[in-house]
Amino acid sequence: MEYNINIAEESSLAWDLTSVTAPWLSPEDYLWVCAKIGAGEQGSAISDMLAVLVRAKAKLPIDLVQALMEWIGGYAGSDTEPGLLRLMSKIRISTMCHTISREGSAHYLCIS
Repeated sequence: MEYNINIAEESSLAWDLTSVTAPWLSPEDYLWVCAKIGAGEQGSAISDMLAVLVRAKAKLPIDLVQALMEWIGGYAGSDTEPGLLRLMSKIRISTMCHTISREGSAHYLCIS
């Protein structure tokens, strides 16, 4: 089965999510996530970070949640989709987040 995933967009999403997830990752886990993304395993890295964010009860900005839902849409009908949707159903959304663009990437500042 072929999935509708844009690799460049997936990579950008993975890096954006890394900047949000970093406070809840140990230095070793942070390096592991970065290595996964660098090795082309963006989907796996995103799934791992979503699990971390759910455990941390972290809040994500709505624009990042929307991007994640669009990304999951690329897995529609796959065995991966139900697990990703379960994780997303547990993600908390913050309306008090600001996107800060710097050097071509987005950074998020969320106030709980």
